Amino acid sequence: MHLLWKNFLPITLALYLFYLSTPIMLSSVPPLPDLG
Repeated sequence: MHLLWKNFLPITLALYLFYLSTPIMLSSVPPLPDLG
């Protein structure tokens, strides 16, 4: 069980960081003309 948690921890952290950084990247990129 401890080994499984050690294997899943980097994936969970990577997904969490990706989930946090996605709105920041999307808000920093200017909107495309055909979307608005």
